Amino acid sequence: SKYISIIGEDPSNTIIDGSLGGINEPTVYLDGDFEGQIVLFDKITVTGGDGGFRVEGSTNGTFKVTNCIIDDNDEHGWGNGATAIGVFSDNSVHLVNTIISGHETGSSPLIHMGSNGGGELLIDRCIVTDNLNSHILSIAGNTGNAAITMTNSVIWENDSELINVDGSFNHVEIEYNNIDTSLASYLVDTDTLVWGPGNLNVDPMFVDTAKGNYHLLASSQLINAGHPDSTDSDDSRADIGTYPYLNSYSGPTWYVETEGNDSTGTGASDSPFGSIQSAV
Repeated sequence: SKYISIIGEDPSNTIIDGSLGGINEPTVYLDGDFEGQIVLFDKITVTGGDGGFRVEGSTNGTFKVTNCIIDDNDEHGWGNGATAIGVFSDNSVHLVNTIISGHETGSSPLIHMGSNGGGELLIDRCIVTDNLNSHILSIAGNTGNAAITMTNSVIWENDSELINVDGSFNHVEIEYNNIDTSLASYLVDTDTLVWGPGNLNVDPMFVDTAKGNYHLLASSQLINAGHPDSTDSDDSRADIGTYPYLNSYSGPTWYVETEGNDSTGTGASDSPFGSIQSAV
């Protein structure tokens, strides 16, 4: 298979700006024969167009977006505007470790599959926040057995309904994610939503959302709450979200139990302290 890669240094300084495009012109548009090919976008910010990515073309290709930021793609405010990802083909599209934010037209779905494509869209370890769209996840105008699967991701503080699935031949599967209940208004025409295990609704405890810092605080309940078959770079169970919490502490482990003793305890597992203060 062929591998086409567009790799930036970092999303903060590698930017594809689609603001000079016209109405209904997304920032990144792929249309062609992708059979047997893998197309990769990595470490890039995609912004400014009438939509972020639009994927068309023939079948059996793979399109990957990893470690990217898809932000503010609603230049003209209608048509494809605010659709961060639009898939209109039988290709396989992967969104991994990517932040989707700042789309605010309200009339378009944010992540959409349509036009009779029977493709698949896999969303893993992504953060979707601060968007105003008709729906976050959408399959409509489609008779091709399309599927969206989302794991280890956060959908938080958007002004949108969550899911629209049109047609019994399509389906959305969601498991081990953190989803704001303000999005709990589903528009699903048939029994096509698989709400799997491990989904949470808790404050993700990001470091500083106002500054776009979506790392997790040590107190976050999303740490080690991802899919049990997924791991982070430290080989622990995956966190939910784009940036895993990696504890770099390499000192000793102190044990604290209510039956412990601050005077005679050593902090070992068989001689615990009685209070956190003594352990510290």
